Amino acid sequence: MKDSIGVGVIGMGVFGTQHARVWSEQPGARLVAVADTVAERARAGAERFGCSSFTDAREMLAMEDIDAVSVCTPDDLHRDPVVAALEAGKHVLVEKPFATRVADCDAMMAAASRSGRILTVGHVLRFDPRYHLARQTVQRGDGTRWGPWTACSDTPRSSASSARTSSIS
Repeated sequence: MKDSIGVGVIGMGVFGTQHARVWSEQPGARLVAVADTVAERARAGAERFGCSSFTDAREMLAMEDIDAVSVCTPDDLHRDPVVAALEAGKHVLVEKPFATRVADCDAMMAAASRSGRILTVGHVLRFDPRYHLARQTVQRGDGTRWGPWTACSDTPRSSASSARTSSIS
């Protein structure tokens, strides 16, 4: 049995950088490589976290010492790297939302079934107290009619979650 799992991150925008940081600090994990189509982002991530960098995720996925990947590309670009990672025999954690099209969801689920690897969506908002409150309200079943809604808070959030950039790939 291995002492640690090797991890790669695809997409080094705001969320990908956070995934890389967390993986690099996680006991039992080794951040092996990062990939981004923007060479400077990939290079900066590799320098910051002491790993290899790639501008082609498929090249990174060919590395035998990578067991799992985080896919942190823009929402509408999850399908290709997720399917490629699963086909390369890697376990996948993909950022939320899973996809923006049902066909992409179906393709990723089918790839996971074929590969026998784990595919999961990182949806941490289930721990957010605002969502917990909404869930409790719905469970009370008081007859309230629900429609589109937005959870808002004037509570300060971490700099990572409040950061605004023009690209989060």
